[in-house]
Amino acid sequence: MVKVLLLNPPSDLLLYKEDRCQNEVDVHLNRVIRPPISLMGLAAISEKLGFQTKIIDAPIEGINLEMLKKFLKRWKPHWVIANVSLETLESDLSPLKVVKAFGAKTVVFGYAPSIRDIEIIENAPFIDFAIRGEPEKTFQELIGSSLPPSSIKGLTFRENGSIKHNQDRKFIDNLDELPFSAHHLIRNNLYRVPTTGAIFTTIQTSKGCPHRCTFCLSNLLNGFKIRQRSVSNIIEEIKLVVQKLQIHNFFFRADTFTFDKQWVLQLCHEILKNNLRITWFCNSRVDTIDEEMLIIMKKAGCQLITFGVESGDSRILQYIEKGITKEQVKKTIFLTKKIGILTGTLYILGLPGDTLKSIYNTIQFSKEVDSDIVEFLPFLPFLGTEAMNQTATNISPLSIRKLARYAYVQYYCRPKIALRQIRNFYVKSRGLHQLMNLIIVTVKTTYRLLKK
Repeated sequence: MVKVLLLNPPSDLLLYKEDRCQNEVDVHLNRVIRPPISLMGLAAISEKLGFQTKIIDAPIEGINLEMLKKFLKRWKPHWVIANVSLETLESDLSPLKVVKAFGAKTVVFGYAPSIRDIEIIENAPFIDFAIRGEPEKTFQELIGSSLPPSSIKGLTFRENGSIKHNQDRKFIDNLDELPFSAHHLIRNNLYRVPTTGAIFTTIQTSKGCPHRCTFCLSNLLNGFKIRQRSVSNIIEEIKLVVQKLQIHNFFFRADTFTFDKQWVLQLCHEILKNNLRITWFCNSRVDTIDEEMLIIMKKAGCQLITFGVESGDSRILQYIEKGITKEQVKKTIFLTKKIGILTGTLYILGLPGDTLKSIYNTIQFSKEVDSDIVEFLPFLPFLGTEAMNQTATNISPLSIRKLARYAYVQYYCRPKIALRQIRNFYVKSRGLHQLMNLIIVTVKTTYRLLKK
């Protein structure tokens, strides 16, 4: 039987490598380790083709190169498919040289191969194929059909000493065509909600975003059109995970989860109708949500919404084409908290055009907004985004990291924050276990804050 290994390669740098999320895990104060949803999606396709399939999320599982070698020698996969990012390009590719020595066909996909496919194939002779863009259909045709590589769209490969860059592949219109992610193939106990310690998993609910934020990879990797799975399809996956794996906590992943109000309302109604009794969290924009939506989301189990605010300076918001106002931010956070859903806000420091004054404005604004959770992330200039053509900040990366630390201290070292955390995670839950977990998380977070 054909054996297929889906791999997040061993790396000293822990990185999110899912579409637009390509930043270091450790720059997040609220450190959430997420399941490798891209690998899980491809693994599901491999299983549907009848192949023996495994997933290794090496950085999270603590698997180093020597351990990987032993596994390869023992299991002898025919195909090894690795998720590769620019930030960790060298360390991602290096283990594949070892993989090739064991005779497997090597495939890379993700952000890096989507924009630097030719360079990767040229410089890494041990890489057989690079998948560009959305990987599912290209992957399926590559490992599961009799089509020659030259006729597979979205593929770059080496043939007779030259590099072939095939025609681009269009995005998948109907996401319901894809099998449910292979939740059963990962070590689910490694992926937990930091504040409660509960196991959670990810469900990809939609892809694509019509907004044109200059810094974001969403348009490049998932397109401008929002492609939603049907509500019935999502409900069936939730049921499967709950019944087979006894997991009741979910991250509903989407580029813009709350874009379509009627779709969100229908999904929440079906969660309630099916008495699923789950909890979940999601990301949102402040301009795509209202009170009616928040009320039904709360009833359906939504515990946390994280909003991408990016900046507290109106000039910067306009320059990065975020398309929101500071008043919208304050109004939406206030409304979400009033309904009883925890709020998270994300701010990026060092955006194009950022100055010390605009960063100070962002830090002060974050305290005005006063969300339950906040993140201050250093800006990463992603190749392929419009931000690469904008005026860069003249503040050094080291100074940006110091400013992020200052921002965290300014935000979290307020007595009302500690009192609110106890209220949110202990009084409301009435659980000693959750209080102890909160104390442990707080100690770890404080230690990490002081180390930054």
